[in-house]
Amino acid sequence: MSVFSNCGRVWKMSSILISIIVVLTLLYACGQSNMSAEYDIGFVNKAGHDFDEVSAYSESRQLAFPTPLMAGGSATEGSITSPIPPDVEVRIVDRGEQKSIKVSLKNVPIVGFQSGTIYFVIKTNDTIEVEPVKFGDHAAVRELMKGLRPTGEYRFAFVNKTGYELQAVSVYYGEQKVGASDYVLAKSQANFTYSAPLTTACPAEAELRWTESGAPHVVKVKLEVVPRGFEGRIFFVFEADGTIEIRPVKTGDDKSAFELLK
Repeated sequence: MSVFSNCGRVWKMSSILISIIVVLTLLYACGQSNMSAEYDIGFVNKAGHDFDEVSAYSESRQLAFPTPLMAGGSATEGSITSPIPPDVEVRIVDRGEQKSIKVSLKNVPIVGFQSGTIYFVIKTNDTIEVEPVKFGDHAAVRELMKGLRPTGEYRFAFVNKTGYELQAVSVYYGEQKVGASDYVLAKSQANFTYSAPLTTACPAEAELRWTESGAPHVVKVKLEVVPRGFEGRIFFVFEADGTIEIRPVKTGDDKSAFELLK
């Protein structure tokens, strides 16, 4: 066998190996570009005044539904299970004026960030900073929210899983009405509402009142599960079997909150 024949074989094997490497590289690149993630969209209002609505879009796809956002407040939408887009359009209704701001997500690591919340921090002069925070990184969330709201602030969340519309849902500390919602629908994404924020210390017991199918209901609920100095959301989950679950969820623990809303 001649030297030229051996060279030909070596060249052929090398060509095959190079082709395999190129194909694998292309497949990996395609896989990375189309890699699905599980993430939430969060808004933080550092503009100094209330917004009528904030929402987020990727091209024509809605990522976050329009929601009011108070000064110093935050809101989260999720869970999204599609590839992280290169940019997002944040739409703001600011005291009646509609604004559209395109925000780049180039600093969100596509490979390293597969589960978490992408926060859009809205500041003065219509500037928006992007802060990706992985699920469970409570320290990063606390740092992001630092100074936004009063110490010890919390709010009630009413979640309706009964199959019936609930009206005039309210929480009383003794004779003091501390939180309420006009109604909580039974279906779709409107099966939960939030009360106004509170800083009143939680007692060991509260009274929950609501109207269901025209009949008034009054139930004593234990709040001993709420830690002292708690900051976040206290969920009242009205279950289909007639029970009410009390679940405190700390600020920034959006994953636990969305689990309760399923």
